[in-house]
Amino acid sequence: LLSLGLAYKFDYQQQLSLTKEKELSDLLEESRLGLERKVQEKTATLNQRNSDLHAEKAHVKMFLQSAQRQKMRMKHLLNNLEQGFLTINNEGTIQKGATRITGTLFETNLNEAESKGLKIWDLVYKKQVDKNNLKKWIQMVFEGRLPFKDLNELAPKVFEGTKEKYIKLEFRPIYHKNSKARIKNLILIASDKTNELILQKKLEEDKENVHFLQHALRNPVDFVDLIDDTYDILESYADHLRNKDEL
Repeated sequence: LLSLGLAYKFDYQQQLSLTKEKELSDLLEESRLGLERKVQEKTATLNQRNSDLHAEKAHVKMFLQSAQRQKMRMKHLLNNLEQGFLTINNEGTIQKGATRITGTLFETNLNEAESKGLKIWDLVYKKQVDKNNLKKWIQMVFEGRLPFKDLNELAPKVFEGTKEKYIKLEFRPIYHKNSKARIKNLILIASDKTNELILQKKLEEDKENVHFLQHALRNPVDFVDLIDDTYDILESYADHLRNKDEL
């Protein structure tokens, strides 16, 4: 009986161990499958993120390339304009990026203007009094106590160089973001109006000539008298010169 009891107990313990072993095996298999599924999900998520990241990088690259092309086109456009453009900070220093023709108009090399700390008053004026006046004007503009449109009337209007050119000056403000009073930088626009000035003077001369002809046609007698008086003056002057040579 003792042997049968021990055999039964041994068999029962063996069956219990096999059951627990199967449950443990099933649990491990389930854990393995769950882990593989999670690994696959994480891998898929990472792959998607990598794909999105590559797509975003490609988009950013295309955007930067497009922005660079637009910048180059803008620079090319500005460099081919007949007007000169440069920017000034609150200290009156000329910033980097002046257009190519600007240096020609101001008769100065502006390639290293910012690194050398070139001031706008040293560029526009030669006399110290004029330089001081422009310096005070720049300070008042950036202080922002008065509207720019009022101060703009006091700004210099013309640059007088050594080449007898008429260079018109215009100032435009660049305001800080979300502000209509605080000025961040000033843009100076320089335009060569020499030819226009010459044409304007010629037009005025033509108007005077037309007015003279109209007056002569309306008063022919006076015009003839004027011609006679002119001839008399010329003959008198010629006689004076002959007498002077004889003496």
